Amino acid sequence: MIITTVALIIFAFLNAETSIYLIIFSLVLLGFGSGIFSFPNTHAIMSSVEKKYLGIASATLSMGIVLVIFSIYVGDVQFNPGNYLSYFNVLMLYLTISAVLGFIAIFFSIARN
Repeated sequence: MIITTVALIIFAFLNAETSIYLIIFSLVLLGFGSGIFSFPNTHAIMSSVEKKYLGIASATLSMGIVLVIFSIYVGDVQFNPGNYLSYFNVLMLYLTISAVLGFIAIFFSIARN
């Protein structure tokens, strides 16, 4: 979780001048961190949910956060070049929220063990 959170923090500070090498490095970190952390945690969470609620449990948190942020900041507009900046701002806010939640999750993971 620490590796994934570090990658999310880096992504939360991306801008037009960010080096492609930093982006690639962050993607590698994110993939590695997700690969070694997500499977065991997802298995633990999904094992505690009744079979009929598996779809709801798997989509609830992340999609809920994304939809709320999009509805607040972008609203009901068509995706076009005129509003790319709005979508970028939503992405940056989502990455920041994900990094904060990841940081909190580190402590929950430590406490669980």
